[in-house]
Amino acid sequence: MWLYTIAFPIAVLILVGSVLAGGAYTIVAVPVVLLALASGVAWRMIGRATAARAGGGPVGAGEDAGHGRVTPGELADARRAQQ
Repeated sequence: MWLYTIAFPIAVLILVGSVLAGGAYTIVAVPVVLLALASGVAWRMIGRATAARAGGGPVGAGEDAGHGRVTPGELADARRAQQ
């Protein structure tokens, strides 16, 4: 996930810089950046679809796991019951 925060700004800078520079930079860099961005989006969509099909999801996503707030007294009672 952290890779997107690095790669996306670099891709945008390359795209803007190549358009402003013109010439061979535009011919080479624009398709490469667009291809990289499209493949990144597709990869993420495939990953989310696979996780959804498997019944999972990204870590921290969705609702709580069904656990409510537990007081320290309730924790102590549960530990005593297990002993």
